[in-house]
Amino acid sequence: VGKLKTGLVAKFLEKSRVDRTPIIVPKTIYILGLTKSLVLGKIPASILFIFSKIVKRKNGIIMAELKIDKKNKKVFFLAHSLDIGGMERVMSDLSLNMPNFIKINIVFLANQSSYPYNFKGKITSLGLPEKNILPLELFYFFVGVIRLRKLIKKEKPDYVVSFGFHANITNVLSCKQSILRADTYLSVAHGKIGRFLIKNIYSNAYKIICVSLGVADDLINNFKIEAEKIKTIYNFLNIEEILSLAKIPI
Repeated sequence: VGKLKTGLVAKFLEKSRVDRTPIIVPKTIYILGLTKSLVLGKIPASILFIFSKIVKRKNGIIMAELKIDKKNKKVFFLAHSLDIGGMERVMSDLSLNMPNFIKINIVFLANQSSYPYNFKGKITSLGLPEKNILPLELFYFFVGVIRLRKLIKKEKPDYVVSFGFHANITNVLSCKQSILRADTYLSVAHGKIGRFLIKNIYSNAYKIICVSLGVADDLINNFKIEAEKIKTIYNFLNIEEILSLAKIPI
């Protein structure tokens, strides 16, 4: 109710005093305001209060009880490969620190059997050759999209979060609930073809997570991507691990 206060009554009363006009308009607005307060505030609150007494809730002064929806969620983390690198380390850290009600499936495109980092959750390879000449690379790109779509249809994840340019493009073309991670100044990191793909494909993502405000501004200003789709979340640091390692002698 407080969020919907407009202050119209006071404004019209002041105008009526100055203009010496009848106060029927402010009175009408006041009555409408009371009605709004009853409908949006006091009546629902009273119903909730009575309900709490009937079911014998022991919360003290209860108006409404809000809880985080901890319904199990299924999330894919998608990358081209799981080699040594900052992006892969971030994937590892995120997977290891996700709450238990989020089920993680680490999906990667390349055919890879060993991983330098630890991951929590299931690990799935789409079995694509890691390096190819250009025509085959384009062919296997579409093969990756088809295989990812089949996996999404089978396992029905709530979201697919992708890491890296190649995985981001594959994600958007495969999933409606695609969340892309942008970790570089993309207008500088890619050539004409890459910038064309970013401008025309990234804009179809459900959300884009940028690791800095600079990366976010680059997407908005240079690629004309809607600001509403973009969220800046810095890479997190494991402070406890840093403090622990700092105590080890050099």
